[in-house]
Amino acid sequence: MARVVFLGTPQFACPTLEALHAEHNVIQVVTQPDRPVGRGLRLMPSDVKACALRLGLPVTHTIDALDADFFIVVAYGKILSDHVLSIPKKGCLNVHGSLLPRWRGAAPIQRAIEAGDTDIGLTIIQLVKKMDAGPMLGSVSIPMPTDATSGMMFEKLSHMAPKLLLDVLENMPPPVHQNEALVTYAHKIEKEESILNPAQSAKELERKVQAFDPWPGTSIMFRDQRLLIKKARAISGSWPLGIHADQDRVILGTSNGGLELLSIQKEGKQAQSQGLVRMLGFS
Repeated sequence: MARVVFLGTPQFACPTLEALHAEHNVIQVVTQPDRPVGRGLRLMPSDVKACALRLGLPVTHTIDALDADFFIVVAYGKILSDHVLSIPKKGCLNVHGSLLPRWRGAAPIQRAIEAGDTDIGLTIIQLVKKMDAGPMLGSVSIPMPTDATSGMMFEKLSHMAPKLLLDVLENMPPPVHQNEALVTYAHKIEKEESILNPAQSAKELERKVQAFDPWPGTSIMFRDQRLLIKKARAISGSWPLGIHADQDRVILGTSNGGLELLSIQKEGKQAQSQGLVRMLGFS
């Protein structure tokens, strides 16, 4: 049974924390500080903190030089210093949400969906100073569903991570160095990217809608109002750029094909999937 310090913050990390607690000695949980949420700016703990407290585990926001075998990092949200990396006896392991060396960086799941990858998965690596560049100890992959959203895949992969990590801790396979020639980067998502650009193809925009669900979402301006696009699909055909009514359908004409808007939300309103032509004032 290993002595483990666990570092993580969002819900994605919670199934792994629960599995480690069941099989190993989690001596400390480190997470991001409570953050103000909502109009009242009420301080709310991270999902990992809430999980750790429920499990009766000690929680801190700083890393102590404990007598740990491993530091296990899952979506912690901060880069670890060389000093921190040197603390555990057997190293720092990271559960990364991609099939490395593809999609190093901040948003691997979203970028995999946006790019139209046919497979998605997880990799366990030894942490080194360079971001997501450490030797690989294990991976698991599944086919990418055609309707995959980032929310869907975060949930799926979060429940695949515990078995992969526990297998690695039990067997400690020999590390495999990443092929630097195959590296791609999953850059942080900026809110400005959420605006749908008809100059892109319909298929590209369909994947963006899926990749940016639930955050930051996607939108487009129409008649001086912002429409949040909750669901859409690419269809063949040709339309002028912009939003049009086509019988009972609402179509965004793009540079290549049309994007049928299947669920639309006006700001401050509920999302709708029926009567969209009338909703937008076409009839």
